[in-house]
Amino acid sequence: MSSSGPMSTRDELQAFNEAFSEALAQQDVARLLEMYTDDAVLLFHGMPIVRGRSEIEAMFREDFASSSGTIRFEVGDVLEDGSLVVDVGRYETPDGGGKYVVVYRRRPDGSLQLVVDSATSDGSDADPPS
Repeated sequence: MSSSGPMSTRDELQAFNEAFSEALAQQDVARLLEMYTDDAVLLFHGMPIVRGRSEIEAMFREDFASSSGTIRFEVGDVLEDGSLVVDVGRYETPDGGGKYVVVYRRRPDGSLQLVVDSATSDGSDADPPS
């Protein structure tokens, strides 16, 4: 047993974010899909709601055809309730940054999967419609 004790939820989220960033950089759609629940929902600026793994897969494949997946996440406020964990944090890309709210669900083995993924840019393209 490690002398550092069990991993904190914050550390667990940071490790998840690093694995997610690595999968994006490698454009590894299969690995990314494993990180989402079957019924996951994505809520991104300028896009309709993306529901379920097949739509998420199509979105990633389309995104990877037109851009690199370099992104860094910063865990923010962490809320936990039963099997749900919420992270309200920030992200940075070569083109700018933004904020996110993600909801994870704990699997029976204790690992986390994304169930709701929502992010908005801080840039001018994120101005609300008038």
